[in-house]
Amino acid sequence: MDFTHKENEYDDWKEQVLLPHRLSQNGPFSAIADINGDGLEDLFVGGAKNQSGVLYIQNSLGKFSKNSSQPWKTDKESEDLGCLFFDADGDSDLDLYVASGGNEFRQGDVALLDRLYINDGNGNFRKSISTLPQIKESTQTVKASDIDKDGDLDLFVGTRLISGQYTFPADSYLLLNVDGKFIKASSEMAPALQNIGMVTDAVFTDVNNDGTKDLMIVGEWMEPKILINNGNIFEDKSYDYGLEGLRGMWWSITASDLDGDGDDDYVLGNLGKNNKFKATEEHPFKVYANDFDNNGTNDVVLAKFYKDDYVPVRGRECTSQQMPYVAEKFEDYHSFASSKLFEILPEDKVDNAVIYEIKSFESIVLINEGHHFVKKPLPNAVQISPIKSSLVIDVNKDGIMDIMVAGNHYGVEVETTRYDAGYGAVLLGTSNGNYLVQSPKQSGFYVPFDSRDISQITINGQKTILVTNNNEKLKLFNSKG
Repeated sequence: MDFTHKENEYDDWKEQVLLPHRLSQNGPFSAIADINGDGLEDLFVGGAKNQSGVLYIQNSLGKFSKNSSQPWKTDKESEDLGCLFFDADGDSDLDLYVASGGNEFRQGDVALLDRLYINDGNGNFRKSISTLPQIKESTQTVKASDIDKDGDLDLFVGTRLISGQYTFPADSYLLLNVDGKFIKASSEMAPALQNIGMVTDAVFTDVNNDGTKDLMIVGEWMEPKILINNGNIFEDKSYDYGLEGLRGMWWSITASDLDGDGDDDYVLGNLGKNNKFKATEEHPFKVYANDFDNNGTNDVVLAKFYKDDYVPVRGRECTSQQMPYVAEKFEDYHSFASSKLFEILPEDKVDNAVIYEIKSFESIVLINEGHHFVKKPLPNAVQISPIKSSLVIDVNKDGIMDIMVAGNHYGVEVETTRYDAGYGAVLLGTSNGNYLVQSPKQSGFYVPFDSRDISQITINGQKTILVTNNNEKLKLFNSKG
């Protein structure tokens, strides 16, 4: 496959100088399915803004060629993020949903409309114009489940961000499938989705083992959320399961039975501990967001505990670029550096700001014990970078589930070293529930890239690991087992 993701140039810091990292480089993602009924798995990979996604068809020799039907070419102005093959219209073939996201577009831009492409059963797709509601949000995540038990697949769509309003919580939503047309569910069906946050990933999963699919959601500056499906309503039961205080920069969630007891456990990918934003239970890392200088733009102030109080992470130079009053109020660097956070920010603006705090950047597993979770940090060897995606499989065929992870994040602000220490990892599960991290030499798995998505695809009858990478080629790893 000759696909190379080509990220477009966009200045995320033009209006929000104090952003900690880019929000415009969150792809690409992939979707895998047999789309033409020949028993072979095919692959769709999303493109960046101004780059079309590509659908590859596998033949009986395990070779891939571009499908003759590529209707998404006309939508390359949009940035492809989450993508999903599922049967939207109940005709037993797989259609394609593509989430439109990125940070380049303001809310309401037509380029933010998600897209649904209908399959004719032979792998020929056409764009459906009227099937989806006209929701113009920057989305990243799409997952399918029969929410209302009527025999067809409904959708959860996670909104990643509000452009120009970093940390401000966005609404996510459920789409109910009504005879092949998707209707936005009322807020009463899942009240917690209102202003839920900056959603990065989600999974439909039976948390309480009652035979119905619940919903777990993670996001940037979010606490993990558990929405229990009680039939006609999804109730927020996050704190009942012990998730209070677990706010993080969560990038990913994967559900699988890690301990072999018959219920789902979860791998949650965080920012990792190899960063300058130190966070502890006693002294969390914080963010404050508001229009502090009344000039119509959102101001993002990251804060750390220093000596005996909180101070801004960023210095006078860049802070005054975002908020010019700072240079007038503090005429030299010493006076700024000697001031506490609340001596710098206007008190009235702090009172109604968006404020979050993170106590840990560890990536973790959550072991499901029935009515609560046991939190276990992943080994230090994989805390060196963000975990953007994880895959649970039995790598060494010993009957115990293992974890594969990939990550990094290159697009950071000028004063922060980019997150590029990760090279992918294989974590072998053990009988005592711990994990042994394999080196690339041991495992053969090596992805020192700005990775986004890890999945499994069968090629020529062989299980193969696929990793998508931002601004880079795809990487494939064959299993020798």
